[in-house]
Amino acid sequence: MSAAGEGARAVPGVTARLSRGTWAALVVLLTGALCMALAGNLPWLVKFPEAWALPMTQWVGQGMEWLLGLMKPAMRLVSAGLGVVMAAVNWLFNALPWPVLIGLVTGFGWWAGGLRLAALGGIGMSLVLASGYWTESMNTLSLVAVSVPLALIAGGAVGILAYEFPRIKGLVQGIMDVMQTVPTFAYLTPLLLLFGFGPVVGLIASAIYAAPPMARNVLLGLERVESDIKEAAIMSGGTRLQQLFLIEIPAAKTQIMVGVNQCLMAALSMVIIAAVIGGFEDIGWEVLLTMRKAQLGPSLLAGMVIVVFAVIIDRMSLHLAMTRERH
Repeated sequence: MSAAGEGARAVPGVTARLSRGTWAALVVLLTGALCMALAGNLPWLVKFPEAWALPMTQWVGQGMEWLLGLMKPAMRLVSAGLGVVMAAVNWLFNALPWPVLIGLVTGFGWWAGGLRLAALGGIGMSLVLASGYWTESMNTLSLVAVSVPLALIAGGAVGILAYEFPRIKGLVQGIMDVMQTVPTFAYLTPLLLLFGFGPVVGLIASAIYAAPPMARNVLLGLERVESDIKEAAIMSGGTRLQQLFLIEIPAAKTQIMVGVNQCLMAALSMVIIAAVIGGFEDIGWEVLLTMRKAQLGPSLLAGMVIVVFAVIIDRMSLHLAMTRERH
């Protein structure tokens, strides 16, 4: 009798769980059938009338015009400053003799990971030189070299703020989700209007795309710092800034270096999209130009140069993160 009672009590639970989905399906089916049955007399049940649509386009346009009028002068000033910095870095990369630059990359690989990374850096840069796209590659490196520090600073600051003020953590994560979810072309037009056409727009777009991975990893690294370390930082008697920058951030350095790796890769992945709005004879522009002309060979070769850079940057930065973890 008790077993039968338990079975009887179990059935309603299963039925209740199933009934929610069943009822939802029935409601949808009945609503659809009702709309189709009344479509002749009430066509608006099937097709939403355009006259009922809100003037969202007009509202968004007016809002953007107001925002552009407010921010455009300051953003053009920022654009000019970043343009000077980027031009200086671009000049430096192009002024360095190719043996010096290949030697620097090879030496950095030796310092970061020994013979294998040194060989990877030397062979990879030699392939870039042999491809005939050396100047274009240096222009691309100048864009990455300026956009990545911007993304690291912005992303690191956002991650620290989200860690220090837990109340805004959800808001920050939501904003980062939007930044990584919204198609890149959706915010290219506002950037063009704010900063003007040119390589600086591509630089800003790359920094915006590369900042969220850094912010997420900084936040994750700080949250994973062991409680014993945090308690020791408090007992040391230093200020909150001293505890954060002298103890907690160094303790989270492994995860932060992973963020640096992801930031570098995200910035490099933007070079072709950046060429659409601010091409300046970099390797992304070469890929785009040869694709438009349906030149398969040059397009593939230029794309392989980007792949070589990606492999070198990824292996070296990731090895640095792993080395820091062992120490």
